[in-house]
Amino acid sequence: MGVASSDKNALMFLGMDRDVNLKGICFAMTKQSSSIVPLVDITATTDNGRFTMHGLRPNVSDSKEVACSFGSEAGDFLTGISKSTAVNVKLDFNGEIRNYSFDTTEFGKC
Repeated sequence: MGVASSDKNALMFLGMDRDVNLKGICFAMTKQSSSIVPLVDITATTDNGRFTMHGLRPNVSDSKEVACSFGSEAGDFLTGISKSTAVNVKLDFNGEIRNYSFDTTEFGKC
């Protein structure tokens, strides 16, 4: 289950384990970051507040980028987006900033 950003350059989707248990939130982007640091700082603002998360970047060898946040930080954010209509996300790849907007009402259609 996921939703595309308003500019269609990113996808926000739910991170689940193989038993389909919700584990966190992931972002896939059309362009890979030039940073070699495996971590990303994620700041998300919803109708209900601001959430700061730390994300991991799996080793993806193609031209796309993936960043995921798991655990309690992501859990709080998921609760926040379940009660909001929009989210603005800033991903900081070691100084390389990306900003995306998502219509979270689309999650309800999944």
